[in-house]
Amino acid sequence: MRTSEQKFIKEFTPNWFAAIMGNGAVALVLQHYVSTLPFLWYLAAALWLLDIVLFILFSSLLITRFCYYPHHFKRMLKNATQPLFLGCIPMALITIVDGFIAFGIPILGQTWAIDLGITFWWCAVVLSLISAWLIPFAMFLMQEHTLESMTPMWLLPMVACEVTAAAGGVFISYMSADIQTTVLMLSFALWSISLLLAFAIITIFIKRLIIHSLPTQNLAPSIWLVLGPLGTGALGLITLGHAAQHITVNVSPHLKAMIDILPGIDLFVALILWSFAFWWLVTALICTAYQFIKGINFTMSWWAFTFPLAIFILGTLAMATETKMLLFEIIGIFSTLLLLFFWITVIMKTTVGALNQSLFSDPCIKENQK
Repeated sequence: MRTSEQKFIKEFTPNWFAAIMGNGAVALVLQHYVSTLPFLWYLAAALWLLDIVLFILFSSLLITRFCYYPHHFKRMLKNATQPLFLGCIPMALITIVDGFIAFGIPILGQTWAIDLGITFWWCAVVLSLISAWLIPFAMFLMQEHTLESMTPMWLLPMVACEVTAAAGGVFISYMSADIQTTVLMLSFALWSISLLLAFAIITIFIKRLIIHSLPTQNLAPSIWLVLGPLGTGALGLITLGHAAQHITVNVSPHLKAMIDILPGIDLFVALILWSFAFWWLVTALICTAYQFIKGINFTMSWWAFTFPLAIFILGTLAMATETKMLLFEIIGIFSTLLLLFFWITVIMKTTVGALNQSLFSDPCIKENQK
């Protein structure tokens, strides 16, 4: 193995999966506007196909790295930041899974697309639960943290369950009747695990902001990550509420009563989560503008501008569909324009950094060399 290839593999980190998350979420947002601008389907489908290639490539690089350098995995778990990005792996996979319906059916046919989507959804369930248990365990026992060094990146391994739950709601109507109820309950459980942990972390982060001000300039974009669990929470509830109506098998009377009232309750709770998310969106814009004036350098953390905002937009568009209110449509359109600005900027800078290899740097290795 040449020295350049060795460095490329040795310093490949899981934060690259955030790029797949961003691209995939942008593709899903663009797909919502296909009825108005049909050409967007081709751009969105191309992004989805690119994400599949990148996921295979990044997974191969990460597996190769830990096969060649198995001691790096334990070293990574001791780092306070790098293990958090392992949560990006199931979320990146879910953006591909969601695309099997929007793009896979026209390209592969319904049978292949649905079968592959459901199979990979179950893989994402396993990966998200591993992330939700493994990373906190490492944080408890192997890492050192302070309130001042805390960032919303703590959310990454927790939000994976919620993103997976929302995707479960999309596929329930395509699943066999005998497992639909199980998948619905599992999806609600995943949603609950993620959202409750997210609110605990968000509370700590607000305290950190009050006491220690904004994150450092290199981590400034991480403030956008809070939009993720809030937007996904709203989107997931609406999706699961609809999915519950497709359950055709006989269930217990109490479960039937819960399913019957889910759409109304889910919409009400989704509105609460969306309102908090909208407040945070404006707050994040103000904080970002303030830190850009001071000047910040590009890092992979800039991908935090894309995926959380895209999830907020998907939640907003879902609210628009449910309520038929123009307000949500307008906010969704303006947020989409902001998302496209962020995405184009970030993908251009990432491409340059990937070509000159300036973005391939593992802080765990540097720490060990000190």
